[in-house]
Amino acid sequence: MTHNKAILVLFSGILFLTGCPSSSPNTVEENSSSSLLSQSSSVASLSSETQIGSSASTASSSTNTSSCTFDATAQTLACPEQVYKTVTINTQTWMAQNLNFSPASGNSWCYDNLESNCVIYGRLYDWNSAISACPTGWHLPSKAEWTALESFVDQSNGGVVNDEGNSLKSIDGWVVYTGITNTDAFGFSALPGGLYYDPIFFFKGNTANWWASSIIPVSDEAYYFGLYNMYSYLESRFTRKTAGYSVRCMQD
Repeated sequence: MTHNKAILVLFSGILFLTGCPSSSPNTVEENSSSSLLSQSSSVASLSSETQIGSSASTASSSTNTSSCTFDATAQTLACPEQVYKTVTINTQTWMAQNLNFSPASGNSWCYDNLESNCVIYGRLYDWNSAISACPTGWHLPSKAEWTALESFVDQSNGGVVNDEGNSLKSIDGWVVYTGITNTDAFGFSALPGGLYYDPIFFFKGNTANWWASSIIPVSDEAYYFGLYNMYSYLESRFTRKTAGYSVRCMQD
């Protein structure tokens, strides 16, 4: 059994335990690696899509009190752990790098438990840690705020729907997929930091996933937004809060 096929069998077991997606994109998959990405993009609970709708609620604001200094001219946010690039897209100001803050409590990881991956891709957080990880004056964006970014990028691209992903990805750093061209047109510079489902790290180089603050009521699930090397759009889904995803903070 090849390495890719072995991973496919393992990840299929994880999907069975966490629940099958209610839908998936109609894409012709060229190899077993892209097949894995397709499954990773739709890891969700047993809840159906019809239960999502407008029922999502938003959790409390950040409690990280790190002393960070925002320089609007230089477009930087200087925090104790590092200096982050920032970018303003329409009316929203975002970190242009994933958060690399290590909380005193909660759960967060460097991909493959290597500090060098945190330096490049930031940390991966479970949702309960992510909701309080952003520094004072910044917050974990809600589903509505992520959707506003998506809509603005679509409009700026001439109304071309489902092409916003290519404009948000960094030009370099992604595993190349036929027919996909990353432009980083807005300076969002999304890098593929992968994800974590205890006890395995997945898809560094192929996928970027960020928590949203919005949750599914009466469940242990929250929304996330994802970009994938094989797709050109920004996707919204939901999954269990114990998963490890990246964080992009937005200014209050």
